[in-house]
Amino acid sequence: DFISNMSHELKTPLATMKVAVEAMREMDPVSKKETMQEYLGMTSQEITRLDLLINNIMNSMLIENMQQPLRNETVSVEEAIENVLRSFRLNPAHEKMHFRLTADAGAMLIEADEMHVQGIFYNLIDNSLKYGGENVEMAVHLIQTTNQVIVTFSDNGPRIPQAYLHKVFDKFFRVPTGDLHNVKGYGLGLNYVAQVMKQLGGSVSAKNLPEGGCCFTLLFPKRS
Repeated sequence: DFISNMSHELKTPLATMKVAVEAMREMDPVSKKETMQEYLGMTSQEITRLDLLINNIMNSMLIENMQQPLRNETVSVEEAIENVLRSFRLNPAHEKMHFRLTADAGAMLIEADEMHVQGIFYNLIDNSLKYGGENVEMAVHLIQTTNQVIVTFSDNGPRIPQAYLHKVFDKFFRVPTGDLHNVKGYGLGLNYVAQVMKQLGGSVSAKNLPEGGCCFTLLFPKRS
């Protein structure tokens, strides 16, 4: 099952890149220059995502044991989220996803490894898509305080059973889905999120919403 799920995860970015490349082959590079640049950007994002997926297993253990140092660079949180969203929007399988992004005024800058920050956002969005059903609605809100950048991911999917809320960040843990057998994954995505946030000096938490769905909250230390 682990190998099967891993294979599925690796095929997803490859499928997106295939769609983008085939579309570009049919374009006129002169009249469609801007569109081609956009598709090339999407393909680049998927290559980054593919690299992240391949390294997720190795990095999960290395980051947990503090053997995988993260790069320290200035990252715009809003730009990082937008970059991840572009790769999702290109995939026809995600056309029913409704996404709303709101943010406090001003640049929201943190000191972090941009690839891993995007990996955090990718894993949280992908998690909602896996469990959210046909029409996923997700709201992301960015708040900044004096010392922190707070990012919340809320969706309209099923709630996490209360008994499992404290386990969702454990390595290899997957919430039981009853009769659903089409939810792919290998139980590392949320553990990866927790380990990266810990190394960045931040934190992540999950809670169920009164109106349904759940909310993940990320607390990033603000750039000094």
